[in-house]
Amino acid sequence: MKITFRIHYNTTWGKRIAIVGNRKKLGNNQISEAIFMDYAEDGRWTKTVEIKDLKSALTYKYYLLDDDKEVLDKDWGEERTVELSKEKAKSITLYDSWRSDKSFENSLYTSAFSNAIFKQEKKTATKPKKNAKQGEIVFRISAPRVKSNEQVVVVGNIPALGAWNMEKPLFLENSDYPIWKSAALSVDNQYSIEYKYGIYDTETKRLTSLEAIEKRSIRSLTLPATGEKIIQTDNLYRNPAGSWKGSGVAVPVFSLRSEKSCGVGEFTDLQGLIDWADKIGLKMVQILPVNDTNATGSWTDSYPYGAISVFALHPQYLSLEAIDGFKKVVNQANYKKVQKRLNALPQEDYEEVMKFKLAQARLIFAEQKENMLKSADFKTFLTENEHWLPAYAAFCYLRDKNKTADFNQWTSYNKFSPASLKKLTNPKAKDFDEIAFWYFIQYHLDRQLAAAGDYARGKGIILKGDIPIGIYRYSADAWTQPDLYNMDGQSGAPPDPFSEIGQNWGFPTYNWEEMAKDGFQWWKNRFSQLSRYFDAFRIDHILGFFRIWQIPLEQVEGSFGFFNPAIPIQRKEFGERGIWFDFERYCQPYIKEHLVKELFGEDALDATKIFLEKDGEGGLRFKKKFSTQRKVEAYIKAHPQHKDLQKGLYNLHANVLFFPVEGSSNSEFHPRIDLIQTSSFKE
Repeated sequence: MKITFRIHYNTTWGKRIAIVGNRKKLGNNQISEAIFMDYAEDGRWTKTVEIKDLKSALTYKYYLLDDDKEVLDKDWGEERTVELSKEKAKSITLYDSWRSDKSFENSLYTSAFSNAIFKQEKKTATKPKKNAKQGEIVFRISAPRVKSNEQVVVVGNIPALGAWNMEKPLFLENSDYPIWKSAALSVDNQYSIEYKYGIYDTETKRLTSLEAIEKRSIRSLTLPATGEKIIQTDNLYRNPAGSWKGSGVAVPVFSLRSEKSCGVGEFTDLQGLIDWADKIGLKMVQILPVNDTNATGSWTDSYPYGAISVFALHPQYLSLEAIDGFKKVVNQANYKKVQKRLNALPQEDYEEVMKFKLAQARLIFAEQKENMLKSADFKTFLTENEHWLPAYAAFCYLRDKNKTADFNQWTSYNKFSPASLKKLTNPKAKDFDEIAFWYFIQYHLDRQLAAAGDYARGKGIILKGDIPIGIYRYSADAWTQPDLYNMDGQSGAPPDPFSEIGQNWGFPTYNWEEMAKDGFQWWKNRFSQLSRYFDAFRIDHILGFFRIWQIPLEQVEGSFGFFNPAIPIQRKEFGERGIWFDFERYCQPYIKEHLVKELFGEDALDATKIFLEKDGEGGLRFKKKFSTQRKVEAYIKAHPQHKDLQKGLYNLHANVLFFPVEGSSNSEFHPRIDLIQTSSFKE
């Protein structure tokens, strides 16, 4: 079969359009073997090849290359496809339109639009009459912005296109949405074709709009003869309504408390919010992070960014009433009594909600565990989540057994290994029920959040999730794969007009080099997991993927940080500028008696007596047992009567100019941010 490729692209000298496809004559998908097209006129490029293998689909893509086949630009989107096994024509001409990566409509091709806002029902194409003595033409257009009750049509100047009769358009089908395609039309090559695409309302049975452009056209000279076929692929439906706009709402799930909730908003309450959003015309519902943060069992676990697993969902969002068997197992009178009391509170009682919900969940689990573990649905869930669920369940069991999430303090299993995990999660193990309980919790949480996502899509609304940049230091993630994180560092933010000392979030930073070794599988798993529920994500602190503010573990304030990665200052650079590098003066806290008096006032004597000592050169230094901010913090915690000294002591510690780069033998340094504002620099 002869295949002719045609496309329009205005280039400059030395730049050429090429094709790469899945046939030998198209380079076998290798850009180095791409075939250059021939320039015709007015920015039109063409190339004809003969394809012998017609059993599989032809896939291809256009590139803008220089003479050395370096890529200068490429056709945006997925590879184009032609199902050759279904074609009977002797030759096919593919009239394509270049797809720019800068098109304003590209975002409409994401799942948020294709799976939710513009989720499609199956539409069928008009079946025109065939004429064996004429060539054929197929109309295709990429049009993602089409509502479920709408269908793309073509009207034009020939009878097959309704002869401009708006009541007789040619209907296109959407099996390859967002591509809309007509059936093959028999056409006479004596006439030029003029046409426009339009939108047809399938409910009101009328054409509601036509493209806001001049007529599209196909010249008679290019129309197919008998045995030939044209596939006319157009890009960008010119919607007369202008660009698409939408609005949404962002709400934490815990705030969605309803009469059916138990002290806190639950995943099942999302349906009520989605109904409300649908009623007033909102197109997106965004929620805060919903990962399990249950580390200490106290109210401090309510912080949504300190997850003990980036994969597990938080048990507080579980709707007990939505679990089959709830009424049979749980004492309804007692449940309603506690539910009413918790719901009446002005704010969530995090600790009481968690305690009560988990206790009731254990009752249901005890009744259902045998059937659940045998069910095909659960086995599928366990298989799909095997990369994290067993380790998370074991972590929860060990956390509760040792009464701490800090695995460094566990009496056993403090070092993770696949062998120990296999032993812990063996169904024949003595405490397997404690492991399986967390399977049970996550299984039902998964089903309830997935149902909310499906419900939103059914309403044409995006459910958007939130991905925190960091992981909790004492989490299942850190326990199982510590090499993926810089456990000796902390992430945060540098000082700014809102915080003169910066921010310390406490999370370890990512070891990107280690993550890269398996192609960032951890991140792929994380995104894939959340894609079970959401069609869009907010990625918290996206800058952290490129550089992160990293603070040494022994320090408390963000002012001790530096960007990672960042280019350090070389020690030799000081000498090159005629500056003698005094390590003690530049890299140790600069402390003089007058500075202590300025900071502490009448408490200067106490601060000096407890924390400082003379350095032998007319100044002061911290005693060894207070040599870092973290050591000062520990002392103040044990001696709260000195709490008023803490801020000033931190200030003294931060009165340095440069931080040595670890492992550089004091030959490389990061400057302390805003160093010119320090009293050390001023003096």
